[in-house]
Amino acid sequence: MSNFKNNLVRVYSEVIEPVTITEGPTVSFNGSQIPDEFFGAWECIANFYKKNPVEHISFLEIGAYKGLWALALSEFCKEKGLTYEYATVTYMSQDPNNNPLYNVQQHYQEIGQSFTLINSPSQDRSILERLKPSYNIVFIDGDHTYEMVKEDISIYAPMAENMLLFHDIRPVFTNPQCGVYEAIQDHNLQLHEQIVVDGDWMGIGIHYV
Repeated sequence: MSNFKNNLVRVYSEVIEPVTITEGPTVSFNGSQIPDEFFGAWECIANFYKKNPVEHISFLEIGAYKGLWALALSEFCKEKGLTYEYATVTYMSQDPNNNPLYNVQQHYQEIGQSFTLINSPSQDRSILERLKPSYNIVFIDGDHTYEMVKEDISIYAPMAENMLLFHDIRPVFTNPQCGVYEAIQDHNLQLHEQIVVDGDWMGIGIHYV
């Protein structure tokens, strides 16, 4: 995925801010992702759609940060010759450092692609009327506390047509800040892929629908 990686780093630096990617467990992309996990997840996405071809990918992200996954979707689909659309439910007022997400929204507008930003807590079910009934990919990365993750899974997991992704599936044991893994288990969702560089923290899980 060297072209995809290089193109993403370039456009991320242009639209959001300059970024340098390192190997190993170092967190990059403004502290949001371990690159080996992030690109490993996109490798899984590429393999899935190689076996299950589509012409269009719709992507819903719960809890975006600065727009990395939106840019990745754009570069991925551009490389594969696919049409695409992106939507996110992100409560922007929680973190002013997230404002570059608006830059990514403008970038999508400039290249003529669909970008929906719903500025709201993800547990507000009234926003569902502003979303599509389903998306090819649903990525849950909002409030990481156990109860909030359980609620996000209840609301958004049924919307996933092809795959359901989770960020921060580590630690396995719930603490006051993170209960992602336990919430997944309590919903009886099998993680078909667990991409974890450091066994104690972060990590990306994928459930194929």
